[in-house]
Amino acid sequence: MNKLTTPLTVAVLAAGLTLGGAGFAAPALAEDAGGPPPGAAVAPPPNDVPAAEALVPDAADAADEAGPADEAGDEAPPAADPLAIDAPGTIFADFALSRVTLAGGAAMGSPVGSMSAVHTAVGADTRDVYHVTGETAGFGVGIDGSAVFEVVMLGTGTGYWLSTRVHATGDLASASCRVYQGDPRSGGVPAAVSPFTCATVETQNWPNTRFTFTVALNRYVETGGVIKTTGPITLTGGHYEFDVPYGVAGAAELGKDASTHFETVVRDGDHPMYADNARVEFVYQIVDDGTKTKFWVAGWSNNYRGVQFARDGTCFVLDRDPLADGAPSLEHSARVKVSPYSCELTNERWNGPGYGAYEAEFTVKRRAMTVLDGSGTGPNTLQARELIDKVCGANADDCGLSLASATDVQGKVRPMSETVLNGGDAPVSPTKSVTSSETVTNSGGFKFTIKSSWTGLGAKWEAALEVNYQRSVATTTSTTLSLPITTPPHTKSWWEGSPPMVRTQGTVIVLKDGIYYEIVNVTADFPNTSEGAQWVITQRYEPYLGAPQGPGAPGTDTPPAGVAPVGAGGTGAGGRGSLASTGTDGSSLLAWAAVGAVLLLGGGALARTRRRRARTGG
Repeated sequence: MNKLTTPLTVAVLAAGLTLGGAGFAAPALAEDAGGPPPGAAVAPPPNDVPAAEALVPDAADAADEAGPADEAGDEAPPAADPLAIDAPGTIFADFALSRVTLAGGAAMGSPVGSMSAVHTAVGADTRDVYHVTGETAGFGVGIDGSAVFEVVMLGTGTGYWLSTRVHATGDLASASCRVYQGDPRSGGVPAAVSPFTCATVETQNWPNTRFTFTVALNRYVETGGVIKTTGPITLTGGHYEFDVPYGVAGAAELGKDASTHFETVVRDGDHPMYADNARVEFVYQIVDDGTKTKFWVAGWSNNYRGVQFARDGTCFVLDRDPLADGAPSLEHSARVKVSPYSCELTNERWNGPGYGAYEAEFTVKRRAMTVLDGSGTGPNTLQARELIDKVCGANADDCGLSLASATDVQGKVRPMSETVLNGGDAPVSPTKSVTSSETVTNSGGFKFTIKSSWTGLGAKWEAALEVNYQRSVATTTSTTLSLPITTPPHTKSWWEGSPPMVRTQGTVIVLKDGIYYEIVNVTADFPNTSEGAQWVITQRYEPYLGAPQGPGAPGTDTPPAGVAPVGAGGTGAGGRGSLASTGTDGSSLLAWAAVGAVLLLGGGALARTRRRRARTGG
């Protein structure tokens, strides 16, 4: 064996270590602070660094240093060490991406060696995004190439860029990656706090070296969730909100026995509205067996990063659209504790190591109910009334309301003034006081009519009307005014009327001892105090002291000949019909109606118009 081999090898390695310590890049760093500046070309080694060949002694010098040849006949040394022979090499750049993609790929600076085209778009696992080939010639010319890419999340550029580099001198290959805020070719600067990470790992050795650039989120805190439906329930109108730029919303429509996933992440350097929180808020309208209901589910999944992680998965039911004008924030929305539906937190999990990623699971379903009929004709009316009286009266929170309808109606017709008896042969027009009042009435005998001493169901029902049907109602309505009663000869006359009311027909949900009772067919009429709601007041006539029959027949609201009516009344004495309109033919009572308007004393409004539209709602 040639005795020069060992000294030659030692000399070459010593030269390599000396050059490596003189400023050549270290291999496989996640961020190379010594990488090329923005827009700079990659330069070859300085001219004052000797070429590798000059550091290898020729054979004669080596023989002198080694002394006389072995008498056993050692072979002559080779012309040069194998490391000094020109050796072509290639460095490949592969990419592995987690939850991001890359766009805008392009070469940066001037490569050393031959550089391939750079992929402009990079997906999750893309090999040979670019490569550089060159002659390594010992420790001489080398290989060097750089490329830049913009980081993309959910199809949108983030404004953060990667500066990547692969390089080698001799058989020492390295790769580096750095995150920039802005394009490093046009003023971008290294990100002081980076929302992304970029690490390199050598996956194949020299001479055909491969480096994989692994790009991922620099996660600070993360949250997500799953929403499931079961039974006849589906969800519609899904709405999601995130307080950071990047999040994945769940499906807008969710069918029966289906699920959807959502998530959001706060990266290092992001500034969420809720500091140190990753938060997703959501809203859906509930559809029951194909029919939209008046109920919504709403909630959030939240993960807080502090001294320790604190999670919060919350879902609840509302009886109003939380996105409607005037609706409060979800935090302050009135939750329906007792409703036909529920949204429950059914599972929680931490995704990945540690507690940085929280996931909540919610299930929306229809409650199991025991149905009772509260109409008075059902088989369990007494039980229904007992539940409402004993449970709702003691704890209003255990009573929920699900109104089926809310309709504007006129209340029961009633006399509102004393009767004028005219037995003479000339008309008379005395002025009389017209007054009446009305309170809440109902069909089931429930106690919610007495608000002053029992505020459970009545107050909640009224609140539900105002929220869901935009009806303003009260416990009592009244009106008092003075009007002339023009009474023809041999006629008696009086004013009668009916108050504006809101008729409700619906369901009361009662929770007792863990059992939900659905009490159906509960009906109540509330005085309507909405703008434009008016009492309907009509003058009534009957013959007196044998007056001729005809237009002035008993119980009619049609005046005798020559006397115009103020408005249409009910049917028959007592006026049981609901009054929906009034009108006159423009004759003599027009002036008297105007006088009545001047004499209005308050408490309600007089229906004095010629026509009054029927008002309905629900």
